[in-house]
Amino acid sequence: MSPLEYTLKRLRAFLDEIRHLSTSEFPYRQSKDALQILEKIFEKYRSFLEDSKRDKILDEGTCKNVNRGIVTYLPILGFILRSTNVRNAFEVYGPTLRIAGAILEPHLPLTKRRTRLILSSEWNYSPLVYRELPTLPGFALIGLPAPESSNPLLIPLNGHELGHVVWERKKINLEIRKKIKEKILEIIMSRWDKFQKLFPDTLIALAPKR
Repeated sequence: MSPLEYTLKRLRAFLDEIRHLSTSEFPYRQSKDALQILEKIFEKYRSFLEDSKRDKILDEGTCKNVNRGIVTYLPILGFILRSTNVRNAFEVYGPTLRIAGAILEPHLPLTKRRTRLILSSEWNYSPLVYRELPTLPGFALIGLPAPESSNPLLIPLNGHELGHVVWERKKINLEIRKKIKEKILEIIMSRWDKFQKLFPDTLIALAPKR
């Protein structure tokens, strides 16, 4: 089996699974919206690869990208399926979505916000938030631990998990990391003599001019 045939086989199975999941009864439309977006994107890949006129080298590169995409988004399909589970606290979906919109789109009125939320479950003891996914922009995916589904303290954790989405989407890490580095260097320079005694071979180039 050639790489192209192998990739097409996996891709068709992936698309079949999306279509099967789309027949599920979702409590909120955002889950089905995500499936429709993924189906549209991966259907384009299928059409591209099935074109017999495609260049072989181009096919190989596309096959790698498609397989990488399948590996990345297959867990997302499972996550979306679990959003139908009755273990989920459906009653907190609306408030969490409003909070997500207020945090991620603070300057837009409620009627114009485009943030979409998928609230699901995870089979581990730590809440999980999926970082910004290139094919699902504007989606916040939060998974809460299924074994703790009856614990009311999970609800406040939604806000904590949304903080990870904000951190990722607004690239806060880049800004904070720079400030932390500058502050550390400032402290080192202010205590240079003591620092040199502890780390004599470190940051010699930064030694203050005498």
